[in-house]
Amino acid sequence: EEEEEEEEEEEMLCMKTEMSSSSSSQPRKVEAKMTTTTAGRQKIPSTSRSKHSETEQRRRSKINDRFQKLREIIPNSEQRRDKASLLLEVIDYIQFLQHKVSKLEG
Repeated sequence: EEEEEEEEEEEMLCMKTEMSSSSSSQPRKVEAKMTTTTAGRQKIPSTSRSKHSETEQRRRSKINDRFQKLREIIPNSEQRRDKASLLLEVIDYIQFLQHKVSKLEG
């Protein structure tokens, strides 16, 4: 959800930049070639595709960074394990800590 808002903000910034960079008072018309697939659907323009690829790469990078932080927090965690196993390990550790807290409180 947060990432969708970031993408929308980036798109708005791009639109503002395109409009402000125009030398005339009228907004500049931005054209991108659209081609049709064999199924009759339109392909995404290459500029939109590359922007989407960059956004997707940033999203994956953030996710991987956060998984790495989880690996660092969990004691005796193997550095390289699949994400599903790591999440199970995180759940187990949180439950262990919750149990420990309830024991200390009561």
